Amino acid sequence: MGIRDEDLEAFLDEVTIEKGPIYPGSNKWTIFYLAHQIGRCQMSANPNDGAVDGTDESWEANNLYVYDGSLLPTTVDVNPTITI
Repeated sequence: MGIRDEDLEAFLDEVTIEKGPIYPGSNKWTIFYLAHQIGRCQMSANPNDGAVDGTDESWEANNLYVYDGSLLPTTVDVNPTITI
């Protein structure tokens, strides 16, 4: 079935906000935005200094392994979406 383009455009116009990320190529600030989030899941030798151990296993949840951009300490040279 799907949704008509006109209905989708009307919905997007309703959720447009005055402050927030701006969509590339538009003068509207919207709630829809793409970012390449990485970092903030620090690897450490003990649970007090980070979220995961040297094998990427969570200190707090057994058998929970982190294998995404969270472990990257800084951005890589290119868009990480394809490389992760």
